[in-house]
Amino acid sequence: MPIALYIKKKIDNVVCMSIKKIEEYFDCFNQIIKRDVEIDGRQNIQEGKSVESSKFSLLGFIW
Repeated sequence: MPIALYIKKKIDNVVCMSIKKIEEYFDCFNQIIKRDVEIDGRQNIQEGKSVESSKFSLLGFIW
């Protein structure tokens, strides 16, 4: 196999792996955003319950 072709294959593999990693990060990021939106929604509904809202605030603070 010519060296140039070998290097191209290596680069293609790295690019492919990078794209997969980026997609995984975005999936993870989207999950976190969805969860935070759900928590915010619940927090708004349960404004009267200070214990619940402080627990969610703590979760937000940890993130």
